[in-house]
Amino acid sequence: MNDKKFFTVACSWEVYATMDIEAESLEEAVDIARFDSPLPNEPSYIEDSFKIEPLELKLNLYGFDQTGRPCSFTRRSTGDSNDD
Repeated sequence: MNDKKFFTVACSWEVYATMDIEAESLEEAVDIARFDSPLPNEPSYIEDSFKIEPLELKLNLYGFDQTGRPCSFTRRSTGDSNDD
């Protein structure tokens, strides 16, 4: 008998990358990078930046979503017939 379940836990992490942008000024290059460019292909993970999002975790633990409305735990099904 397997009592383990799957839960969705909100998390985040940071990455660092550079972009080569063709522009007439640094200001224009920054605008292009922010609004008109895809994310870089080879970002580097910033060490120790991984974190669990405590607000979302706390809201879910107490049965409320980010807007304050009641919600249930988010759980993914394993496909097992014992998933309740």
